[in-house]
Amino acid sequence: AGDSAGPLGVVKSALSSYRKNFVVDNISMCALVVPGDILAFGAPMWLRLPANHLISFFWVCYLSFLRGGAEKVEPAQSSVEAEMAAVAVQA
Repeated sequence: AGDSAGPLGVVKSALSSYRKNFVVDNISMCALVVPGDILAFGAPMWLRLPANHLISFFWVCYLSFLRGGAEKVEPAQSSVEAEMAAVAVQA
């Protein structure tokens, strides 16, 4: 993600990631969604929408667990911290 420059770089990076993860993501999604849909649509009418939302929530959590947190991002230094660091270096 750090090597992408502009919108074209973002699109290239996204398509590369999509191509790399396509098979694994779709197999995982089918393993969750097919049994989940059987349960959700086998439930009473009033429970179908909450069940579907719960299944979707677990899918998003699973994807976040697999793909999230790969990069450690350093917090930006505030202007006060930058000035204090500059003063400390000068002293």
